[in-house]
Amino acid sequence: EGRYQDPEAKLRVSAASGVVEDVLAQTAKVTSALTTGRYAPPLEEKPDDLGDPALEIRPQAFRSLIGRGHPEFSSNRQQDAAEYMVHLLTQLDRAERPALGSRLPAGRPTSDLFLFETEDRLEDVATKRVAYNKQKSSVLGLQVVLEDASNLEEVLAFR
Repeated sequence: EGRYQDPEAKLRVSAASGVVEDVLAQTAKVTSALTTGRYAPPLEEKPDDLGDPALEIRPQAFRSLIGRGHPEFSSNRQQDAAEYMVHLLTQLDRAERPALGSRLPAGRPTSDLFLFETEDRLEDVATKRVAYNKQKSSVLGLQVVLEDASNLEEVLAFR
């Protein structure tokens, strides 16, 4: 069973501040919506069904709660996906730490599932000395050469 699989609604019922204000309860609701047919029927493999509003899940309360207090994510403007992911994991981490072993099963926080370690190798060409620098992160930034963009015209027009 997953941490946020909540068929008996225990996470939602145990929300001291109310479901709307509780990150764990809202996460359980979104998980339920995405993993069960309760909020949306299973998608049939017909391309015509993709635009059907009955198949959409709109987690406005979740988005509003996670974005509260953040200048970018509390607005309706377009946001950076990587920055939002880091912010979401931080909010989940803050909510989970006091709840692990009580409202949630004991264990590591969900954000740990996204952690990985990168290693940079720096070499001084004059002395041939090498230094290694390790960093933990939850987002991998990749440099993309502008000229390699498949939609270069659109990118340049957007700038």
